[in-house]
Amino acid sequence: MLPYRTEDIGKPIYIKCTSMNIFGGQEQDLADVEAFEYTIKPYYIPEVSNLTLYTKYYDLGQGVKSYDVVATYKPPNITSFDTAEAWYRESGQWQYGGNGNGQVIISGCELGKTYDVRVQVKDVHGNYSQGVIKSIQVVMKSEKPNTPQGFRVSFSDRAYFNWLEVRNADVDYYELRSDLNVGTDAGLIGRSNNTTYSTDSLTNRQGTIYLYAHNPIKGYSAPAVLEYNVPVPVEPVISAITPRLGGVAVAFGSIPSSCKGANIYIDDTVYFVTSNSAFIALDGGVYGVKVAYVDLFGEGAKTTEQLVTVEIKIDAALIENLKITDEMLDESIKTELDKLDGLDGIQTRVQQTENSITSIVANLSGSPANSTYSAITQLNQAIGLKVGRGDVVSAINVSPETIKIAGKYIQIDGTTQFSDGVIVNRMLSAKSVSADKLNVSSLSAITATIGTLRTRTSGARVEISDNLIQVFDANNRLRVRMGIW
Repeated sequence: MLPYRTEDIGKPIYIKCTSMNIFGGQEQDLADVEAFEYTIKPYYIPEVSNLTLYTKYYDLGQGVKSYDVVATYKPPNITSFDTAEAWYRESGQWQYGGNGNGQVIISGCELGKTYDVRVQVKDVHGNYSQGVIKSIQVVMKSEKPNTPQGFRVSFSDRAYFNWLEVRNADVDYYELRSDLNVGTDAGLIGRSNNTTYSTDSLTNRQGTIYLYAHNPIKGYSAPAVLEYNVPVPVEPVISAITPRLGGVAVAFGSIPSSCKGANIYIDDTVYFVTSNSAFIALDGGVYGVKVAYVDLFGEGAKTTEQLVTVEIKIDAALIENLKITDEMLDESIKTELDKLDGLDGIQTRVQQTENSITSIVANLSGSPANSTYSAITQLNQAIGLKVGRGDVVSAINVSPETIKIAGKYIQIDGTTQFSDGVIVNRMLSAKSVSADKLNVSSLSAITATIGTLRTRTSGARVEISDNLIQVFDANNRLRVRMGIW
């Protein structure tokens, strides 16, 4: 160990190590010994370990070849580690080659040349280790490639393949196939010049994929074989289907990692989503909602249909006009009621102004809860009728765009007709029509749940109930029974 002063930190020193014979004599002359340069550090920074260099071949097309020198290593196990920097030289000055955490690729190296590579550890304080140096000569490796190892696949929105690099030969590309006929277009899935590939072209949930490494001189390696079997996505679990004004909010279980999304069915319309909750804008009406997960190969099991009623969306301008009309009518009536304050008994009042006529008939008892009144107000753009007792008020307000009927109880007892298209199937709430309200000559349905269906109430008849069909004769005796009982 050589002691040093604080002011020596950052300065280079040169070290020569001489050799002696076995008897401790004839020490080597210092002039014959190469000096090693070392920069004094404020503290010791450990080096990377297991530094390995190898070359990687690329065919860039049109006869252009390229080589990379790849340095792999294991970073030191220190909490202050930031990165490892690679420097290289063929001769002369060191040049920066890049940095990384376990691997650095130095591109643009030339065939036949030898390169020195030094990897230095850099900590979070900006200090460097001395560095580890290795050399490599870039030569063409024309052996037949080994079979690729570590061939794997994962599925989500695409099929993602990866494998380990073949290093015994120069590989210009890897070829993925669904058959063994290398080099042909039929059965070709794709080619890659690195160790990954993704595709959305697979159509079968079960199959075999073959991976070959290719050398431009020796051809193809033996294949790596990968068999896969992707199950159909499970049925989602719906957590909530919530009607909103102008649409419906649908929430269900998290989308599996093997799936790319989900289909939400609104009747026969499909909405594809990539998250497990969505709001879908709809017109007012009753809709059937189903959900199914979707993976690369298609759709999984659908949930049981659930009915939901979406309220009609009222134009905001109409709501605002109705509010303004109500306020104008209420203000006119309030003004006349205030003039009756302090009076008792039956009171009548008609007030005409430039833009309104208001008439009131009131029975004032001194107690607001027991006082009653009726009022008719006519404005140039609205008519209002109001009857009140205390806080209980019934009213009809009419304007060019809207009609408001308000009351605690509203009864319509006459024959009522609605024009075509005013009330349609989508404006009936889910489960709002029961069987006792139906009287039709024929009924057609895709599916139905039936309690007991009889062709007659007695005598010769057929009865269908649950999983059983029974046939009776004219004397009510059972003659045929089919099904489960």
